[in-house]
Amino acid sequence: MKHINTWAMSNIYPDNSGIPHVVWISIGLLNGGKRSPHSPRIWLTSKSGSNFNVTVTIEDEPKLIHGNLDTVTFDKVKQFITLNRDVLIAHWNDETDSYKALTQIKSINSQHMSGT
Repeated sequence: MKHINTWAMSNIYPDNSGIPHVVWISIGLLNGGKRSPHSPRIWLTSKSGSNFNVTVTIEDEPKLIHGNLDTVTFDKVKQFITLNRDVLIAHWNDETDSYKALTQIKSINSQHMSGT
């Protein structure tokens, strides 16, 4: 997390993702505006927590690369990534802004974040 600009991050609460953690999405830029050498990813934390406990790649087969999740929760995270991969990748690649990305993100509970 130390390489990603936290100002470039947006959070998605559990009610809007269907995952029992806060999901953080980011553009893939390092401090100084250079591209991140890391693969696209999301981070998870508790709603009240400030530490990024879990990191998961946004690949066809998402991988847990930092932290621990139980199988049920990891399955939900993979479902969320699969459902929203195009939006997450576009946001990571800085092809769309946070507002547009957040309005397009869908909950695994089949509810669009904007309520439509």
